Amino acid sequence: MASLNCPLHGPQPGGKKFCPTCMEELVPDEPELPPEAPSAVVCPEPGCDNLLGPTGCPVHSLGAPPAAGPAAAVPRPTTRDPRPSAPSVVEFPWGPVEVGARAVAIGRDPDCPVAAELEHDRYANVSRRHATLRQDGPLLYVEDLGSTNGTFVNERRISDHEPVLVRPGDSLRFGATLRGVVRGRSR
Repeated sequence: MASLNCPLHGPQPGGKKFCPTCMEELVPDEPELPPEAPSAVVCPEPGCDNLLGPTGCPVHSLGAPPAAGPAAAVPRPTTRDPRPSAPSVVEFPWGPVEVGARAVAIGRDPDCPVAAELEHDRYANVSRRHATLRQDGPLLYVEDLGSTNGTFVNERRISDHEPVLVRPGDSLRFGATLRGVVRGRSR
């Protein structure tokens, strides 16, 4: 059986799933590759000792990096690295709204994607540009845009123009009557 390694701290004692130092998920040991003449390529600019990765030097624009062996200066991915995320879903009275790469504006302004649902007099206390829902990687944020009647997360009013992290199960309220529940990721 292959030994388990922390991508940040190297080999770890057997029988554990996570590194005891950083709680990073342990990964199986990769077989050693035969040594190749230079295993890493450095930037040719004088005084720059940066390793060249798949996009070249992180400081100097050199064009395409020179080819090197399979282990040429490409760090192993960790579970902390950003991953493409499925859109978050917020359930409103009229149905789910996905929040993905683009922010979703909440309000009665005709430019807001939910404006048609807010034409009913019941939602008259929702401002024209009330709030935004924005996803940043796997995280979802709500931000009040200086609305008259406020935005609430789990019945606590949030400050204007300060994004607040919301999680699955959190309830959102815009003004007095518009409610939504964060449901997590779409499938």
